[in-house]
Amino acid sequence: MRIDSHFTVGIHTLLVIGFFKEDKITSGMVARSIGCNPVIVRNVFLKLSAAGLLCPGKGNARTVLGRPPEDITLRDIFEATQDGDPETVFSMYPVNERCPVGSEVHDILHSRFDSALNAMMEDMSRTTLADLISELPTEKSRLPEELLAARCRRTLFHTGDRISSSCPGIPRSVQRPCGSCCTSSRPAISP
Repeated sequence: MRIDSHFTVGIHTLLVIGFFKEDKITSGMVARSIGCNPVIVRNVFLKLSAAGLLCPGKGNARTVLGRPPEDITLRDIFEATQDGDPETVFSMYPVNERCPVGSEVHDILHSRFDSALNAMMEDMSRTTLADLISELPTEKSRLPEELLAARCRRTLFHTGDRISSSCPGIPRSVQRPCGSCCTSSRPAISP
């Protein structure tokens, strides 16, 4: 197993949901915050949900943390997002019995790698999501317009101050402002 980006995407996802806890957060919004493809975030959402760290909202419900942020550690996120055995973080090449170094290096390094992995897991067990949230500047706890716009374009296909008349699969008669970030000063296109 190699530690992939799902770990850091998982941390970022839970931070966004925990920091903007009063807002409805979508995978598209998190993807925009990270600067990655929403499919990656949706895959991480599934992993975090399966581990009980995230409760995705259905319909108009908000996505919320599955446990209080004080009860979610970096280790929990690591274990939820990484496929494979943590013991294989340090991958090695095959043993070469014909070489004095190649035949012994695995045994020499094994205990050191185990020690490093145990130290890493122990350290991640001491850091909670609440610790990380507390380091974010509270004056920035308002959801940025850029992320709000990502939600509208994703769910209601906003274009500028009007709802697009070319929403694929959504009849014009049911198009409307979403209500959470759209104001009455942004009129919908009449059918």
